Amino acid sequence: DAEIFTSLGVSYMHMGFQDLSFREKTSPDLISKLFGKYLGEAKCIYPLGFYNKQISKSDYIVLQAIQKKLHQIIRDKHAIVFAPLAVGGHVDHQITRNICQKNFPNIIYWTDFPYSVKNGQQDAFIKKHQLRKFTHNISDHTIKHSLIKIYKTQYLPMFPDGSIPKMNEEYYCAKS
Repeated sequence: DAEIFTSLGVSYMHMGFQDLSFREKTSPDLISKLFGKYLGEAKCIYPLGFYNKQISKSDYIVLQAIQKKLHQIIRDKHAIVFAPLAVGGHVDHQITRNICQKNFPNIIYWTDFPYSVKNGQQDAFIKKHQLRKFTHNISDHTIKHSLIKIYKTQYLPMFPDGSIPKMNEEYYCAKS
């Protein structure tokens, strides 16, 4: 993220929370403890990055810490906050979306491209929160595609043939 934000001239802040692939269980069971001695991932909440698209109860402490940190950073209750729509079920995106949705009234959700291509949108969430869609039309996809390619560990698995679809950016916000 740092490389992309820097190239765009955008200031950013890393909040210091671990990605889901590395977060360890707060109370590991016996099997996790035993296997964890030989395979570190066995001690993790979401071993090897696999997850069932559900936020684990073990992440409750992380949820509280993220919420607290966001309140320290975003003090204006009327600030516009960008959050992921959590298309594709990535747990960290769900956590971020849920915290923002519960704590900030002015949210713009991004659609998690390219996951939105393969997984559609979060229709139930959109309907429940009465969100409206707006589209940012992109005339030249060159910059967007060059930025996507910076995510080296995600680029090839998502686009094995190297071809990125030319799609406009879609966002959702509360109806006003």
